[in-house]
Amino acid sequence: MARNPLRRMTLKNLFSLLILIIFVPIFIILFSTGYGEYRTLREQTDNRIWEIIEEFKAEQESIINQTQQFLKLLSRVPPLVEMDRDEGNRFLQEIHQFYPQYSTIVLVNHEGLIDICAIPLKKTINVQDRSWFQRIRASEEFVIDEFLISRSALKASLPFAYPVFDESGQMVAALGAAYDLEYYDGIFSKRNLPPDSVFYVTDRENRILYFSIQDMSSLYDDQKVKLSGKGFSEVTGIVLPEEKKGFFEEKDRNGTDRLYWYERLSVGDENNEICLVIGISSSELFKDIRHKNRRNLLLFLLVALISLLSARIFGHVFIFHPIKSLLEKTVRVKEGDLSRSSQDSVLPGELQSLSEAFDLMTENLSRREKERDMAEARLSILFEKASDAIYVSDADGQLVQVNQKASDDTGYSRSELLNMAISDMDGDYTSPEAFHEFLKTFTPGNPIRIESVHLRKDGSQFPVELTISQLETREGIRIMGIARDITERKRLLEEISHSEKLRSIGQLAGGIAHDFNNQLGGIFGYVDLMLMDMPVDSPQREMVEQIAKIAQQAKNLTSQLLSFSRKGKIVDKVFDINGIINDVSLILKSSIDKKIRQEIIFGDFPENIAGDPSQIHNVILNIALNARDAMPDGGELKIRSCCESLTIHEIEDEGLKCLPGKYIVVTLSDTGCGMTEDVLKRSLEPFYTTKPQGKGTGMGLSAAFGAMKAHGGDLRIESEVDRGTTVLLYFPAVKDKAQDDLEERAQDFSGSGTVMLVDDNNAICKTAGALIESLGYDVRTFLNPLEAIEYYKNHHSSIDFVILDMIMPEMNGAELFLELRKIEKHVKVLLSTGFSLEGETRILREKGVKGFLQKPFTRKELSEEIKKL
Repeated sequence: MARNPLRRMTLKNLFSLLILIIFVPIFIILFSTGYGEYRTLREQTDNRIWEIIEEFKAEQESIINQTQQFLKLLSRVPPLVEMDRDEGNRFLQEIHQFYPQYSTIVLVNHEGLIDICAIPLKKTINVQDRSWFQRIRASEEFVIDEFLISRSALKASLPFAYPVFDESGQMVAALGAAYDLEYYDGIFSKRNLPPDSVFYVTDRENRILYFSIQDMSSLYDDQKVKLSGKGFSEVTGIVLPEEKKGFFEEKDRNGTDRLYWYERLSVGDENNEICLVIGISSSELFKDIRHKNRRNLLLFLLVALISLLSARIFGHVFIFHPIKSLLEKTVRVKEGDLSRSSQDSVLPGELQSLSEAFDLMTENLSRREKERDMAEARLSILFEKASDAIYVSDADGQLVQVNQKASDDTGYSRSELLNMAISDMDGDYTSPEAFHEFLKTFTPGNPIRIESVHLRKDGSQFPVELTISQLETREGIRIMGIARDITERKRLLEEISHSEKLRSIGQLAGGIAHDFNNQLGGIFGYVDLMLMDMPVDSPQREMVEQIAKIAQQAKNLTSQLLSFSRKGKIVDKVFDINGIINDVSLILKSSIDKKIRQEIIFGDFPENIAGDPSQIHNVILNIALNARDAMPDGGELKIRSCCESLTIHEIEDEGLKCLPGKYIVVTLSDTGCGMTEDVLKRSLEPFYTTKPQGKGTGMGLSAAFGAMKAHGGDLRIESEVDRGTTVLLYFPAVKDKAQDDLEERAQDFSGSGTVMLVDDNNAICKTAGALIESLGYDVRTFLNPLEAIEYYKNHHSSIDFVILDMIMPEMNGAELFLELRKIEKHVKVLLSTGFSLEGETRILREKGVKGFLQKPFTRKELSEEIKKL
């Protein structure tokens, strides 16, 4: 029988062969990984380049659209339409400072003469022979002409033109603007490409219109010569293919191998063609991979060599030589002598006998150690896996044992904690003496529970609930403390306290606003009465109108207070939220910096919102303006609407305080400075602001929060410093159809008849009564609801309608209305209030209330509500 080849090999040679065999698959994996990384990088780069080309196309289209809108707006400016040379030149020169991307902006009259220009002209220029002027005269529409290259400045630009019409619709002039292609830098800058990547834009004759490279020193003698107007092949030594788009690899004029991607694009029309070319150096693109592969190969060879030599040396020292002595020791191990041990292995030759001997040793060891291991394992699991931190100290407070949770809570390692005393980490016992005094307060078998403060390694503190027991052990007295972190419990208590404080402030704010509205009602009434009888040319009229403006500002302030106190909603109307977002977007376009990009995403859903559209408009606008203030250097503002169904679990996960159901969610996100955790916690507090004095009142977010609660919804804020802020508004969705807001409103509605006015405020009675009389009615005013009821019993047949104050001391307006309806079932009632009626609005309308007047009201508002009766 042939002998096994393994038995003919020495253990040293067999060991070396195994080491070499192990490294073969490692080499294969290393090679395939390097090749795979090369292909992956090549595919990623290809995808990225085509993404950049698509982004350039989108930016080019954006430039055309923005220029068209820009020239369209200019075409309506009176000095330009009237061709007022002085005012027109001044206007274009001022507007040009805000739009430097246009190398020039001109106004050309019908004869082709430049009368008005953003750049001062020494003499009149005739452009009658220019292509763009001839085209716009023929079409009288927006024109995009072919790219031009200035012969003097060697700058490329894209000409645009837009017609200017007079009031009769006749074209009287044309506006021209040339977009400077140097501003393409904004498109190609900060692209994640190798440092010497090149960007070219050529015209249809392959002349270079634009050129950019990140490291100018790496190409063509520091690029001291401008390239605009030169042929692409003249500069690079490469002829562009005729195909519309594609890829090729060529060596350029200075010998650099480059990968080129290109695409021919049409600007304006098919004849105005450009070609975008992006080139990347092959050596730069694959530099890191090649370097990595070379390094890995050298490292592999070095490790293989060291491993082989080390295996032979350590094998001789630690395996082959000790085998003989280990065989002799197996007898002692078999008899239970565990003073020496070694690891069991499956090996050829003599090691097999060694393995059998150690099997007997393991069996004997298992019998001896099994019960002890099981007991220690159970104890270790209970101690280490406890959900609370466990500390064990001696009678002097020196820690002798801790579990992993203690290390996690404090930030100290286990070894660090065992070198510390209780006084080092418990804020209530700062010395061993204080700890000894504490020990006197309890005895063994009577654990106590207290609250204390523990210190972390970073110096911060956290509250804990301690259960402390005194134990008697063989080592002496031991103190065991089980510490539970109650930070979250404290936070919840603080949150409840904070909520109660906000509710109290809200009640105070609502009461102040209500009383102030009553005073404003008198002011509005007297101002309206004064203006009615005051001639238009009266010198005092301007002062009275100024009083009205100031009163209106005070009214807006009380509206914010009422929104915060959640008592401000008075209008109950079904409306489309997308319309509100669109209105806000139009306002923002004219009020925020152009460096801030807006993105509006309207959700497609049939549901609407019921409430006060004016309040919701202010909520979204105020949050958007906050986002603007957070982006002084520009950024992105995104407003999105959608409809979601929220379950109770989703509401709890989001931290919302509203009922389950379907909600319309409006999300406003910015990329501004964001808020710190402390600022975010206080962001909904009234009068809290981080803006400089005079820049904010601190009522914006708190009023928005109050308005959301008044509409049965909620508000959630997410923010991170330097990453931006996201505000989510949750509105209960309704299936009712949105009401048309374009109703005709008369400035005045006169009538005749008798009106009964009930309000406990004497000033309101006087001014409102006078306003009603000015509309042609007789007025009966009452400060006391009981007197009003008595009068109505005897004269209800002669009363045409009744105006009731909602908040009165003896009987509120709703109760008084019900009493009047007992007398006359079809009584016509307008309720007047400075608070929101919330859910009462629909109930009172169903019971017969004809309308509502929001205090303070003007003569016009009073007239409009009376007209509805």
